Amino acid sequence: MNKAKKYYVDERKNMIGYIRNYGFEKVEKPAKMFHAKLKISKVGWLNEGFYFILEDENGKTYSMNDVLFREYIEVNDVFIEGDWNFYQQGTAFSIGL
Repeated sequence: MNKAKKYYVDERKNMIGYIRNYGFEKVEKPAKMFHAKLKISKVGWLNEGFYFILEDENGKTYSMNDVLFREYIEVNDVFIEGDWNFYQQGTAFSIGL
């Protein structure tokens, strides 16, 4: 992906990750670097991949696609904690809560 010069937010000032006809006014913002501690709050599907919705301490949300998230975890430690079980569907295996 290329660096953006602008991005769009909705009426609650949350980043719009994919431009569609939402039926409300979107606002253009300049795309400049920022620092924040973000929590993964949702995962969504888009075409043949997926994306994460990340939330800051104020509840403002941002979108990150699967490719850029993979690049992030290749150079940063990410920990998730829980009491894990093992799951199977056919020949596919996974852990989960």
